[in-house]
Formats: sequence, C-alpha cells, structure tokens
Amino acid sequence: MTSEYDDITAFHYASYRPPLHIKILAKCLGDVSFQTGLDIGCGTGQSSIALSNFCNRVFGVDPSADMLSKGMIHPKVSYSQFDKTQIDFKDDRFDIITLAGSLWYAKSQKLLDEIVRVGEKNSRVLVYDFQVLLDSILAKLGFEKQEDANSYNLQENFSGLDTSKIEELSYGRDRIRFQMSAKELTHIVLSVKDRYEFFKDLYGFQEMFDTMVEKIASNSKSKRIDIEADTFFTQYQVK
Repeated sequence: MTSEYDDITAFHYASYRPPLHIKILAKCLGDVSFQTGLDIGCGTGQSSIALSNFCNRVFGVDPSADMLSKGMIHPKVSYSQFDKTQIDFKDDRFDIITLAGSLWYAKSQKLLDEIVRVGEKNSRVLVYDFQVLLDSILAKLGFEKQEDANSYNLQENFSGLDTSKIEELSYGRDRIRFQMSAKELTHIVLSVKDRYEFFKDLYGFQEMFDTMVEKIASNSKSKRIDIEADTFFTQYQVK
C-alpha cells in the first residue's frame, strides 16, 4: 500500500473523501456501541473518525507514513504505523476491528491471525469498501481507464484463508447516491495515483487542479453534482 500513495496523492486523499464510511458502518453496525476500535489501513483517518461514532476510543494503523502524516485530528482517535502483519497491541484489546478498502493490499493468514489475537471473544470484524462511479466524468475529462490483469478487488474478504477462528455473520452490497462539488470531485479523481499522473501530464502540474475543477463544473447543471457509489461489506465475529 505504501508504494501506491506518495505525499501529493495523500494530500488529495486527505482533502476530501465522500461520506460513505459512516453510511456503511451505520448499515452494518446499527445502533450498537463499542468500547475500543481498531481501524486497519486507516489512511488519513476518515474511516477511523467514522468508526469513532460507534466507539469510545479508536486506534488507526497504516503502513504509509505519507498517509499518517496527514492524519485528521480527532479527540477519540490515535494513529500509528504498522507493517501489514504485526499489530502492536496486547491480546483481546478490541471489540470492533474494521478494514476499509485495505484488505486487498494486506491480506494474509498472518494478518488474520493477528486480528483474532487482538480481538476480544465475540468482537466484530468488518471488512468493507466502496467504488465511486466516475467513468462518465473521467471520459469527459479525456481519461481512458487502463485494464489491469491484477485489478483491485472491491469485494475482498478472508475467503481462502483459515477462518476457523472467525464466523461470517453477513455479506452485502448496495448502491448509494450522494452529491459533491466540482472541487471535491477533483480531489477524488486525483487521489488515485495513475489518474493523478495522467492529468499532470495532460494539464501540467501548476494548472491541473484549477483546470479540472473548471471543466467538471462546466459539464454540470448545478453546483452539487449527483454521484453514485457501489459499496461492499463482509462482517465477521471472533469465536
């Protein structure tokens, strides 16, 4: 995950993320509250702060120093770095553990074993992700999506690993509609490294952001742009 994001793309990632983490958490967790949560692959903290709505205390961990350096400050959230396998907390520490868009990068039996170790008995483990549907907007900006044989799996979960110590509770997917401004949408586009590099080459570093905001706004009939996103989750319980 660290090589995927440098300081500049981390800036765009931190500047705006769509309000989807809280919607997915609310759908999966309902009105249940937890004492202490662990957010694995926390990035700049949006998912950790969303989780804090359900916890008294949240710890976010991520392998990317660039992401953590832009971690969003919140009184209930602390951040630290980890190496994608070793979780530096004591046994039975957490009653809710989340992985938001991070398992595809870090999936291993070692990580799952660590999750079971730091999770209390009957603790909840929630793996979730989302994809903002931007193909039509990207096409208008001239971006052509490149097919990747090792394409990212939005529905990644613990299948294929030894899951004898966790129980799958539920699985689901949904489509959510929301709105963004042209500026917010530009941050979303540029938070992905291959798109950032493409538009930097197309428009130049100095003019890129303002040019894209202007182009996106000119193609919209209102200041708030209707966007859809597909969401995915798998929910487990530590036995």
